Amino acid sequence: MSQATLRPRTCRRPQRRPPGPYLEICGRTYYYRRRLCAPVATLCDRPFLCLSLRTALLPEAMRRAVRLFAAQDEAERQIMSETAIKSLTAAETRVILAEVLRRALWDILEEQAAPLRPTNAEIETRIQELESEIKALRRNARRNDAF
Repeated sequence: MSQATLRPRTCRRPQRRPPGPYLEICGRTYYYRRRLCAPVATLCDRPFLCLSLRTALLPEAMRRAVRLFAAQDEAERQIMSETAIKSLTAAETRVILAEVLRRALWDILEEQAAPLRPTNAEIETRIQELESEIKALRRNARRNDAF
């Protein structure tokens, strides 16, 4: 066989499916990415809005994306109503959208961290429970030593 008749092998990689609606993965972190509605996109001079979801877990990223979707819809409605009253600049529009989504993401992260942060009263009651348990264990240890 001559060199002209040999064809190089082409290696076809299967295309990666997107992780979910409005989700992108970059490295190990998921990002929320959604197209803005046409009037807001023209105000904002940007067709997409992108925000890190701060998670590497797909189910958690999907939950966060759903909540951000609702927050973005509300922000777009707010911007549309404010443009009827006064005109917003592109920078103001971007700031409003970014802050609404950041606040929604902050609320999500705070809700998840809430069970991990006990109140001072809960801490005090737990300390008292542990101290009484320690006393009971010491009493039982003294009883066992006496035999």
